Amino acid sequence: METPTDKKQYLGDGVYADFDGYHIQLTTENGVDTTNQIALEPEVMTALERYVKGLCNEGDPKLDSPHVAGLVAEKEKYTAKINTISKFADALTEAGIPRCNPGCEGFLFFSLTHEQTIAVIRIFGGKWTKKLSEGQTIDYKRDEPIDGQPVKIYWGEPPPSCKIVEEEIEVPEQVVPAHTRKVKRMVCKEVE
Repeated sequence: METPTDKKQYLGDGVYADFDGYHIQLTTENGVDTTNQIALEPEVMTALERYVKGLCNEGDPKLDSPHVAGLVAEKEKYTAKINTISKFADALTEAGIPRCNPGCEGFLFFSLTHEQTIAVIRIFGGKWTKKLSEGQTIDYKRDEPIDGQPVKIYWGEPPPSCKIVEEEIEVPEQVVPAHTRKVKRMVCKEVE
């Protein structure tokens, strides 16, 4: 069995699994069309796990296999991810933070206003690293993942009192000859 990812994955016998950030989507496909679809909520996955474990506890050697253990491990990984996402979902919704498309690995946010960026940083806490990005934007990354899931903001707006400027600086002679290059830096107005 393959390692679980957030991408649609073939399980076998025409069955595929996908994760939308909350449900595990199971589909059956005939090579042309999706013929059936089931969205399993965390509670249903828990019930399915109990069922599989119950079968294993009955001592049937066909069910006491690495395949069944693999199913249980997959379910536990997805359940942990769903539980982590659920911990922050209400706060993010209340702050008006748009979610990454289902299928994103971890907590990824794109093109947030500065106010939204500050809200995300407050919701997740911890230490963050920022770096200048494309155009007039900043990328932020929480230094420590949460339950193994990265937390990143791409293309966030700079603070209202700041702008990103490009300037040419002299680079002293090193192993390469002295030269000039363009760099970006953030310049902020003094706040009174």
